[in-house]
Amino acid sequence: MRGGATVRVRGCALVIVCCLLVLVSCGTNPTGSSGLARITDLRVVETTLDSITLGWTAPSASGDALFYDARYLAASEMGTETEITEELWAIADTVAGEPPVSEAGTEESLVIGGLPMDFECFVAIRTVRGADGARSRISNTVTATPEGCWECSNPSLGIPNNDPAGVYDVIAFPDQLEIGEIQVYVNITHTYIGDLIVEVTSPGGTTVRLHSMSGGSADDIIGTYGLDLPVAGPGSLDDFIGELSQGNWTLWVSDNIWGDVGTLNEWCVGVWGSAP
Repeated sequence: MRGGATVRVRGCALVIVCCLLVLVSCGTNPTGSSGLARITDLRVVETTLDSITLGWTAPSASGDALFYDARYLAASEMGTETEITEELWAIADTVAGEPPVSEAGTEESLVIGGLPMDFECFVAIRTVRGADGARSRISNTVTATPEGCWECSNPSLGIPNNDPAGVYDVIAFPDQLEIGEIQVYVNITHTYIGDLIVEVTSPGGTTVRLHSMSGGSADDIIGTYGLDLPVAGPGSLDDFIGELSQGNWTLWVSDNIWGDVGTLNEWCVGVWGSAP
């Protein structure tokens, strides 16, 4: 009797445990889901010289105080992965300026700007609930590269010391585009950039002064006007918008004070636009 009763009790206990497991499984998501729907249609809408525009549909989501968290990673950091995993997410670069979360079904967009030329990256996004930090699963991953037509010259020209005539170098730009955006990269080594004037002239004859004897005793002008270097003026890069890109672009560099010397190592013109 005692043995039989023991068996029956154990049998009932096993049934109870199984029932509890079923209830627990039915009552919670075994994946630990936050209840926030995953974005599945992240896409690249447009690329320019230094930006990527993303689009997606706002998912249905529960809870208040929701926001988006978008991140990107250079292709060189992806290893063999083609999707941004949780491990890669942790080291990815964050993005500023994500839009607020709209009603489900709303078309959302985000511009990631300030990217280097020819920078291939992988991008993903998720929804986060501010109240408790709960996060949706990572969206589908998209790849993009800021695009445009770039032409470069590597003249390695010595800049005559204290000679206002300066030096000129020409880039023959082969692509015919109506300019919608333009950047000019320069690599000039010089031990006193306050001596220098730098100007660029388009095939249409428009001249913009990029650098005008500023910077004092600082060394070198290396960077991209329209991205990380300010245009001194007179003129701005917007003056080229609407012009046609094909033809000779000219960079002029002059040293106007005696003492320090330098070299025009490289410069590039980058244009984004449409066929005229």
